[in-house]
Amino acid sequence: MMNYQLIHELIDQAADFQKENQKGSLQDFSAWLSQKIENEKKWQKQNDDKLKDSFQDSDNHFQNNEEDFKEQENYSVLALITYLYRYAKLYAKKALEEHQSAFVTFDELVYLITLYFNPNPLSKTQLIETNIHEKPTGMEIIKRLLKNKLIEQFDSQEDKRIKYLRVTEKGKTEFMKVFGTMRAIAQLVSGNLTKEEDYQLFQLLKKLHLFHNPIFLHEKEKPLQQILTRV
Repeated sequence: MMNYQLIHELIDQAADFQKENQKGSLQDFSAWLSQKIENEKKWQKQNDDKLKDSFQDSDNHFQNNEEDFKEQENYSVLALITYLYRYAKLYAKKALEEHQSAFVTFDELVYLITLYFNPNPLSKTQLIETNIHEKPTGMEIIKRLLKNKLIEQFDSQEDKRIKYLRVTEKGKTEFMKVFGTMRAIAQLVSGNLTKEEDYQLFQLLKKLHLFHNPIFLHEKEKPLQQILTRV
């Protein structure tokens, strides 16, 4: 089977080569591409080394002071969780673009997945809270999904004043287009963790979620100083 993705990548690289070199032979292009790949490898290695050095410097600086070390660890955990989310978002964005998906953003896909796999219908507020968003942000995501007919509203059987959301047939089709790739991305995000490490990470993140979720649902309007007393 022909690898069309590889062909697209070669075309993109050829376009970049032409921008830098108005004239050039196939041999020139081959040499240029080889050098570019080599430079990218060097750049990645330099960044990896800098990151390792940064953590090593932190370890050396705080190893003799337990309180400072704990504070540095907390900052590092926050930063690394943020980085992990950004990596996942980057991979998902590429998947949506390459599949020419109807989903404009990763958040739209996550909202639809939440509805798709939830055993019970969800209202707009419930869907927003499940995905840990502020209401204005969540409403914009839902509005785009409704506009693109990926989800729809329907009345509650018990109370006609209450409206729930569900995935449309179009939404299901669009989801299935990217489902396999998203499963692969989930594995990619786990990176080089062993099964045991993967499970440990899941348990730790779940523990943190169970700590923070009640704050988000019931205490987020409280003053920060009051919330900080929980730790």
